[in-house]
Amino acid sequence: MCAFAAVAMTGCARTYSAKPYYTDKNKIDVPKQLVGQWYAAPQGSLDEAVNLQIDKDGTVLVRETRKVDGREQVQTAKLAVLFFRIGDGVYADAILKEMPDSKLEKSIAALMLFPVHALAKVEFHGDTLQLRYPSPDLGKALRDKKLPPVMTFTTFDEEIEDDDGVAVFTATGEAWEDVLQNMPETVFGDSDKEVVTFRRVVVK
Repeated sequence: MCAFAAVAMTGCARTYSAKPYYTDKNKIDVPKQLVGQWYAAPQGSLDEAVNLQIDKDGTVLVRETRKVDGREQVQTAKLAVLFFRIGDGVYADAILKEMPDSKLEKSIAALMLFPVHALAKVEFHGDTLQLRYPSPDLGKALRDKKLPPVMTFTTFDEEIEDDDGVAVFTATGEAWEDVLQNMPETVFGDSDKEVVTFRRVVVK
């Protein structure tokens, strides 16, 4: 579910927050360029096609489609997303609000037991949108800064093999602002496992 990880930052993501990543001062309205429909074809390690519908109020509808044993399998979700800006970077803070599919992956279902915030860096140019989610370097860097997670749980997702598990931090938005201002670019991966590229869907 790496596409969903890029969108909802579940599944492949390893770093979450029990508190918002943003502050009242750095949060921004949904960028006008992002409102509308987007599509990501299967790419790199992404084995499913993903459609996004981004609304002005920050509601994001996600639809994933992939073939399993020759059959098309569809999974949908609803996210509540708030955007914020730190320096020249635009970020998304997302909470999984609704996943009507009854066949939830265990790693995703676990994250719905309590409202954790997930993080992605957002880059957009014209009709191209890229979502970059944190690499394992972010969790390691936070531990180096003596910001221990409040809890760590082991993911059930077979795509992740990480002995450190998934970390949930309790840092404030102000602390995250300081962290993100001073983190190297490598904490938001460049590999096809950590970046998903979307193209705008032109509705005729």
